[in-house]
Amino acid sequence: MKQHPLAIAVGLGTLLMLAGCNDDSSNNNTAVETPQPNPQPQTTMSVTAIDGYLNKATVWLDLDRDYQLDANEPKSKSGDKGYTELDVTGIDNPEQYPIVVKAITGETIDEDNPGVTVSKNFIMSAPAGSEVVSPLTTMVDMKVRSEGIPVEQAVIDIASMLGIEAELLTEDYGDNNPQIDTVAVKLVQQSAKSIVSAGVLPNDEDALNESNLADTLVDVLDSGDEVGTALKSDRGDEVGDDYDFDRIVNESKNVESDKDKDGVADSEDKFPEDSTEWADTDGDGYGDNLADKFPQDSTEWADSDGDGYGDEAADKFPEDSTEWADTDGDGYGDNFADVFPEDSTEWADSDGDNYGDNVADKFPEDNTEWADSDDDGYGDNLADRFPEDSTEWLDSDDDNVGDNSDSYPDNAEKSVADTTTTVNNTGPVMISLLSDVRELNTNTTSVVETFNSGNIRTTKITTYSMVGSNRYFGKENEVSDLSPAGELVRTRGWEYDFNLDGVVGFRGKAFEQGSRTSEGETFWRYIDESSAQPEGGDNGADSRQFDNLDLAAQIAAKDLTGVDAIQHIIQTNEQGESSDKVTQDVKQYPTDGFDFEAEQYIPEYQYQTIATFSGGLLTGFEELRDWNADGLVNVSLQLTDVDAQGYTFAYQRPVWSNPHNTDFEEYSHYTYVQGKAGELGPQWYEVNRQISWQDGLKTATQSGKRFLLDETDGRHQKRMDEANPNGVLFSQYTTQTREVSDSEKVESSSWASFAVDDNYFGQDRENFTVLTNDMGQDYKVFQRLDNGMWLGHRFAEWGTQNIVDLTGKVEALRAANYELAQITSEQIPGLSNYDGKVLTPSFRIDDSGQPVVWHLITNNSAITGSDDGKYQLLDITLTDNGIKNGWLVNDNGVGTVVISVPFSAEPWDWYNAYWRMMVEISTINTNEGGNSYSWTSWLGEFYLDQAQATARALELGIGVKEYAVCSEGDTEWDDVNDVPAASPSYQEFVASATSCQYEAVTVSDIGGKAFYRTNSRGELRHWVLNADGTGQYFKNGYPNGQFTWEINSEGIVVIDYGNGDLDYFAYVNKDDTRISFKLYSEWNEDGQDLKEVWSSGFTYNRPENYTVRSCKVDLATTSATMADFSTAIQSCGGHHFITEEDAAGIANIKFVRVRGDGDTRAYQFNADNTVDYYRAGESRLSTTRRWERTDEGYLKITWDTANPEEYMLLANLLYSDNQSSFIAYDVYHDDGQWFKEVWSFVFREYEGNKITECIEGNSPWNNELDQPSAFNVIDDYYAATESCRVMTDDKALKFTEDMLVGNNDKSTLWALLYTEGINEQGEPIYKEDERLRFDPNNKGAFVDAEDGEFGFDWQLDDGQLLLSITHQDYAGSTEKMSIVETDGEYFSVKTFWIDTSGEWANPAPAEGEGELTSLILKQISKD
Repeated sequence: MKQHPLAIAVGLGTLLMLAGCNDDSSNNNTAVETPQPNPQPQTTMSVTAIDGYLNKATVWLDLDRDYQLDANEPKSKSGDKGYTELDVTGIDNPEQYPIVVKAITGETIDEDNPGVTVSKNFIMSAPAGSEVVSPLTTMVDMKVRSEGIPVEQAVIDIASMLGIEAELLTEDYGDNNPQIDTVAVKLVQQSAKSIVSAGVLPNDEDALNESNLADTLVDVLDSGDEVGTALKSDRGDEVGDDYDFDRIVNESKNVESDKDKDGVADSEDKFPEDSTEWADTDGDGYGDNLADKFPQDSTEWADSDGDGYGDEAADKFPEDSTEWADTDGDGYGDNFADVFPEDSTEWADSDGDNYGDNVADKFPEDNTEWADSDDDGYGDNLADRFPEDSTEWLDSDDDNVGDNSDSYPDNAEKSVADTTTTVNNTGPVMISLLSDVRELNTNTTSVVETFNSGNIRTTKITTYSMVGSNRYFGKENEVSDLSPAGELVRTRGWEYDFNLDGVVGFRGKAFEQGSRTSEGETFWRYIDESSAQPEGGDNGADSRQFDNLDLAAQIAAKDLTGVDAIQHIIQTNEQGESSDKVTQDVKQYPTDGFDFEAEQYIPEYQYQTIATFSGGLLTGFEELRDWNADGLVNVSLQLTDVDAQGYTFAYQRPVWSNPHNTDFEEYSHYTYVQGKAGELGPQWYEVNRQISWQDGLKTATQSGKRFLLDETDGRHQKRMDEANPNGVLFSQYTTQTREVSDSEKVESSSWASFAVDDNYFGQDRENFTVLTNDMGQDYKVFQRLDNGMWLGHRFAEWGTQNIVDLTGKVEALRAANYELAQITSEQIPGLSNYDGKVLTPSFRIDDSGQPVVWHLITNNSAITGSDDGKYQLLDITLTDNGIKNGWLVNDNGVGTVVISVPFSAEPWDWYNAYWRMMVEISTINTNEGGNSYSWTSWLGEFYLDQAQATARALELGIGVKEYAVCSEGDTEWDDVNDVPAASPSYQEFVASATSCQYEAVTVSDIGGKAFYRTNSRGELRHWVLNADGTGQYFKNGYPNGQFTWEINSEGIVVIDYGNGDLDYFAYVNKDDTRISFKLYSEWNEDGQDLKEVWSSGFTYNRPENYTVRSCKVDLATTSATMADFSTAIQSCGGHHFITEEDAAGIANIKFVRVRGDGDTRAYQFNADNTVDYYRAGESRLSTTRRWERTDEGYLKITWDTANPEEYMLLANLLYSDNQSSFIAYDVYHDDGQWFKEVWSFVFREYEGNKITECIEGNSPWNNELDQPSAFNVIDDYYAATESCRVMTDDKALKFTEDMLVGNNDKSTLWALLYTEGINEQGEPIYKEDERLRFDPNNKGAFVDAEDGEFGFDWQLDDGQLLLSITHQDYAGSTEKMSIVETDGEYFSVKTFWIDTSGEWANPAPAEGEGELTSLILKQISKD
């Protein structure tokens, strides 16, 4: 078997070294020694490392002979003369192992050049047993390892190679050698130096590892041979004393001089005449060894303090050897003085946690904490779970969201804070149910909630108001839940006041379920909504009713009871380069018999909408309606060119002659066609409307065309034939309306009507078109009156269009200072109407959206119900049901109010179920101004001012009843059983109301009004009756239920609460502020049916002074959310938005609330936004307790600005008589737990003046005798207390244990004050009489500066304080105290003192008699 050459060499070398390990001479004697006694184990081994002597070289015993320093191998550093000792304890025969030495540049010093480290790294070794390690022993060792020869032979070979004597090769050839001055030793020294200078030796251990060893051994021996050849050649055959022994071999293997004897050949020596220097690595002219302390840095060389850092730049402390760097420039050295050399703000570390005391260590005395990244006072290491968030430190549910911002801190399912965005837009909005556009202000608030499950919930609330007037138009809310898989569940709700009458008449909700992808949505929609007809909208022919269903639950149960519509929607989202498009295809299915499991559904109606967006803003919208789901489009709506300058709206659709439909159009709902006033019909109507704005003023240009309607087979499309391929046109017009200013608008119109042949009309349709072609034009100027109404002035040409530029002619005259009334036929001949007065919608609905109330004087029999010609004074509104129930009122837009009067009590859905009154202005009086305007028409006289109408009525002999409450026929009350004493019938009630001269009412009398009354218990009740027959009932100002109402055949209002309870209101009389009703109530109480006739007066507005009570909020949770807070507010009817002005008025007012136990909390909101806080009379002042007004109109109290996560939000609900009710959202931390609670209370407000005594019932005092002149008994005390007591939220003030002794662990001291008078500011002047101290365990004392202490025992009895005197002089005396009023700091008290001391003798009190008096208590201390 052929072995690897290296393996052979190593194996032989090992055997040879073992064979010679016991030799003590250099000969080859192998005789066997006589056995010796066992010596003591060897513990040290001496080694000398030499080139010149090497100081600070690393020396180790190479136990595994691999030239690598292993962890188990003895090692040390060489010292003076290269000497060191290795600790070989526990190693048997350490002489059997070779030794390795590593010389390291920058560390190891060749003592031939003291103070200078070696010029290069190199590895030396020596065979086993050698105490000297040198370049020469290295050559021997490597010769042995390479060739496997004996050490002795290797010594001979290496000596021969270098031309030196073999016996000197393994010896110390340094100063320790006595033959140092001989030629032989000098040759050895020269050879050793040359081996190093020529770079023969390996640089590091890697060159000698297993993979590189063979090659390295060859390289070393070959290079050594070259060195020997060069040296022997340079020396010649004879070497004399004159030979330059300092000549050495360079790395090119040439011999040259080494003038400075530093072991570096002159050609390779940058400083050949300086033995301490040879290299200048950085080329700065300073030697690397000594002169240049920084041989790799051309910018540094000096190091004055010897710390290894250059004086020129690197050493910031050149005179301090312990410091050099000041990395952070803070003046403290990096080594010792500055524990934080990289941080200019830090240098000290008191607790040794490696974080600086100045800034970094927020806890300098705690070595477990140092950082408080977020400055929240909780250490980052242990205490703070959120070291980067100053608002967080705890995470109770381990969801990685802090408790403070976590809406559910104990619920790991939800952990991401909600995201709220609010977007406001102003512009056109397509209102599908009106088939029209409205210009609206849109406010959308979106809240996005992210759950740990991946579900995302988005809640949107959008509020609409009219541009310009800001009238409320409607609101939508939406809550959608989207799963990670794309499953979508969404609920929607809405309410609208389309007709802007101030009454929301259209409500609904929807439940949607389906899926969503990036391409769109697919879902089912289930709708519960009311009919939109009362608001002028159209959501289907069926009569819908809003039932407020739980749609999600019903659909889950597949229960369609009450569901008004079922739709399936496919929404497609398309993204283009410049715009995005959203298309919805909607199919609607009948609810009757709907099968949830059906494989196929047949729609009864379908439509498509296409919305186009650019940059997130709507630029276009189109809707196509297919009424019969047969593929034929019956209605088209287009909103285009939407931008900041305007938009275009167009539609093409049928218009029906149904008075209950959305539309109110000429020819279908009224007409001016001569001879055909009663003939109306359906039509196909095409409109194009262009809106533009300039300088905030609006111009609207509209053109319209009316065609006959094709009703064949229910087509409902434009009628066309061969003669009329574009449709049978019978009317067209163009009108432009332009805003001139805030107080003027102008409108120019032209029109043409065309006679259509009778052949186009069948038996079921009369020809409603003109008899002959007709045309006309007009120009109208609308001016805003000082009460906000708009009055039109018309200049019209009827039947012709002969006048060219009518608009220009009128405006030219106005420019020439003509008043409108001055423009007559003299100026513009040929007009049909000059300055004709035109009614506008403002005569029907005011700027706030409320119907305008007119006091109408008329003798029209249709209105008065009598043909006697007598006048009546009636309050009406020009709105549906505003004149009489069932009467419809509309504005035709060109100056006429059209009143549609039904022929029967139940009119059908066609025009011929009504006859029409066309009302225009005959005369108008605007001279009086403001609310004193009046006008006349053929129907009667219309007044805004009640007094004017009443005065005119008196002139006409119309009587007006005075306000009074008529109690005739009222049911007696059984006080014992607290029920009515009788059970009257409805007929008895009507008889009673008749005797009280009740009058039948109309919807206009009652609809849209509120009626308030205060009952015998001082509780406020009121009813709001909406014009649409719905209403809401309120207790103490808060919603308490909804109802429906109607006017029965007797003209009496019937209110149905939906649970069997009914109220009947019969109107008796009224004045400007009050109204009197006779009432009849039917209700069930505890299973008993009860009935009562009663009477009451009501006010139209909430009384100014009434007792405010809290709104009861049933929210028993300690983890309430802001959503819960908002819900609570809404359940109480919404909150009063606190304005900046309100906030300024709050400053320096003290607010006091009474807790359920009668204890008090008081808050004084100071002008500097601090809050003074009083707990049960104890003043707890703090400069870090702050208050502010929030953007939502709430008050916010932050208990400590250092802990802003603890706070209380206050939403104000009601205010009256210095009382305010609030809903609170209270967030606080207690006993290691966070609490978030929603609750309600009432504040009583105190401004400026202090509390005074209530002296009612006090015993008279005889100053001369210093005793009462008369006495009282305990019942007097109770009566006086009750009379003086100020209740807040129906809660009486009480003494409590907390007030007197805390948790029975404190003593309180109270000043007993009496009122001595009133100062100039009207405040009471207090005089201290004595003091009261209350101690735990029901002990206490009167404390008098002169008389000392008078002890007592005290106890509480339902909030009364009872004192039993224990002082011997007054033993048996007692005092009772009751709090009757407080501002939280001062307590007004009624007391009853029974004195048994005998001091009162003239007269002396009888048993049970005592002094009834009043006083003020103020807490001095609580310790």
